[in-house]
Amino acid sequence: MQVRNETREQVDAATNGAAVGSAQVVSHELAVRRDAEDDPYLLLVLRLAPPPPGLETWSVDDVYAIREEVRARLPDLPLPLVISVTSSSEEEGDEEPGATGLGAGRPRREGGA
Repeated sequence: MQVRNETREQVDAATNGAAVGSAQVVSHELAVRRDAEDDPYLLLVLRLAPPPPGLETWSVDDVYAIREEVRARLPDLPLPLVISVTSSSEEEGDEEPGATGLGAGRPRREGGA
């Protein structure tokens, strides 16, 4: 199953310029995945700018808030949404996107997202 262009445009608009505290989205990946029951969901991997100098990672509050801000900007997606967060400095292609990203979660089915 492919991601529709309309959905990609919605996600592009929602992630463009998204920033909370030390967490700033610099790029993202979007794919359709299937859960354990073989139901489709959208996996959105937010790639964040590296944490500020002197910090190893972003604050938990900032990571949570950036995920919720992006989710709030995407109220009408056609499939449930899982948002994962990773660093833009991590090499792409090491593993499946979002496999161990911070803040990955179960697809939310309420509210059409």
